[in-house]
Amino acid sequence: MSASASAALSADRTGSTLAAVSAGSGWWGYRNNGTNNSSRNNPIVGFLSNGEGWHNNHHAAPHSARFGYRWWELDTTWLTIGLLASLGLAWKIITPSRPLAINENVDR
Repeated sequence: MSASASAALSADRTGSTLAAVSAGSGWWGYRNNGTNNSSRNNPIVGFLSNGEGWHNNHHAAPHSARFGYRWWELDTTWLTIGLLASLGLAWKIITPSRPLAINENVDR
């Protein structure tokens, strides 16, 4: 496979994952945070996309490097950032304030 074909295939996979996150997390799931949209956390998309399926968490804190807040919201992207930080390769990492992380009073 040529380099350009490989890059196109990679871009297609990335686009497909992003579409799955936006579509799947908008239709079905739960909400940790009250946001001004219909975003939802979708466990299936969350696990398949390395944490990007925690879409409601993302919309509540869009600049955060961490999207998985509950113990079972696996976020391997966050774990990778933590590893890079421990090696001195990542710094100035933004995370949400604790009260934003899990809001139990959201209408699900």
